[in-house]
Amino acid sequence: MEAPLPGATATTPFNPNQARSSVTSLLLISIVLFLLSGDDPSLQTQKEDTLRSLEYQQGNYTAWLNGTASNFTLEDTTNLTSPIVNALIPKQAPIDPSQESYYTNITGFINGPASFYNLSNPRSSNDSWNWDHTAKPLVSSLNQTKVRSKLGEFDWLGIDKIAGNVREQKLESTSTLSFLTGHIDFVNSKDDVLVNYQLDGVHFYEDGTIYGLMEPRGLDPDLRQLSPLVPTNVRNLTAYAIKDEIERQIHVLQDRIKNPRNDGQSEDRNSITTCSFQLYARIRSSNFSTYLMQELEAETEDPTGVRTVKRPPLQLDGLILSPDCAVALKFNEAVGMQANIFWQKSTMYSFVASLCYFIILKLLVRQMEMSRTPSSIAKISRWTFAFQAIADAYSFVGHVTVGIVSESRSSLSIIAPGFLAATLFLVFEVRFSMLIHQIQGPEDAVMRTPAAPATPNTTTPEVASDQVSTTPAAAVRTEQVENTLARLRHAFGAIQAFTNSMTDPDSKFCKFRNR
Repeated sequence: MEAPLPGATATTPFNPNQARSSVTSLLLISIVLFLLSGDDPSLQTQKEDTLRSLEYQQGNYTAWLNGTASNFTLEDTTNLTSPIVNALIPKQAPIDPSQESYYTNITGFINGPASFYNLSNPRSSNDSWNWDHTAKPLVSSLNQTKVRSKLGEFDWLGIDKIAGNVREQKLESTSTLSFLTGHIDFVNSKDDVLVNYQLDGVHFYEDGTIYGLMEPRGLDPDLRQLSPLVPTNVRNLTAYAIKDEIERQIHVLQDRIKNPRNDGQSEDRNSITTCSFQLYARIRSSNFSTYLMQELEAETEDPTGVRTVKRPPLQLDGLILSPDCAVALKFNEAVGMQANIFWQKSTMYSFVASLCYFIILKLLVRQMEMSRTPSSIAKISRWTFAFQAIADAYSFVGHVTVGIVSESRSSLSIIAPGFLAATLFLVFEVRFSMLIHQIQGPEDAVMRTPAAPATPNTTTPEVASDQVSTTPAAAVRTEQVENTLARLRHAFGAIQAFTNSMTDPDSKFCKFRNR
């Protein structure tokens, strides 16, 4: 073993200037990365089962389209549901493409208020629609015992809004429509509960209409049953487009099975309800031509700096109807935020968050430079830095998780503030907090150590005997009072420092909380 250099200071556990080992930091980073990269073992099995199901559906559906024998049967319930749909969302006249237009790409997020209709209850009708001519034929064809079993224990009357995300899947075989996939949640804001549904649908560009099938989470909608929902003049086109979409889904699944990656966790089945739903929606038109809309969407997808018209709000009206449970949800002016716009805002947030973290980092380094001596470190509250370190650790994990899972153009920008938070936490804050603890720890121990008893004075025997009997007890009581007061002062000072750091608008804690 090599001898230390002459004049070198020996490093001991009590030496504040000892270089900290990086083993703890490496272990922490390894654990975080392991948790972020963990994959659900059942996810691969779920993909393989889904692939076999899609291949079986494709074979039967192709045979049905060709008019040969197959095990596929088209279930058409439009004779029972069309009166309800036409009553709750009346059809609109076609628009003039030179004056108005529709969004052709609504990939993003949807959120809006919703009204619940119990179609089994005749009192749910009003002046705008008559229950006997609309909902009664559907309700009469259902078994009410099975309906109640499918509805489950969920409070359907409490649903007041819908929220979800959708993604457009364009086909090379046609330019007049695209398929939608995503999730829609029925939200009960009062009880803070929701029920999740998976969506598969079709979006027609010409009139901005959307038709879809919805199944509880964990159950994939059968896309082959979609064609009866669309207008009769586009059913043949939709039927063959469904065949192409199933083939596309098969190719995507085959690629994911061949090249596995972390796609998250497998979805559990939604045990709250088993009702199936149909989606009928329409995008609200914009007051400029189709050409200007195409130019706007092209610039949003691939920015080149071209000046375009002002972006109109994306709003949808529609109806979500369950033909097997006789319930419906109607939504008006549901607001959509396109994914490209959302990620642009995320990039701006990442820039502001990174700037704030950089300022905090610079201020922390300045504080550490100013607090190099034990006397200056003794005045600092360790809890302020400890809480800030915990907050930055959570921020690091959150930013990195969102950046990895999002898989978008703003993923790297979201990871940037997480990297700065990790630098603050691992390199500076933990080390400085431990340094404060090493300096202030002996001070606390000194305050808790009782003082040695005083040496008795040489006086007369009577006085000496009195002092021997009275001085130790008085000294102990005085020392206990002083220790108690010292601990109270120290605790009060720590609480006051923490309160000031919480309420001071210029403090680091408030900056983190207000980001």
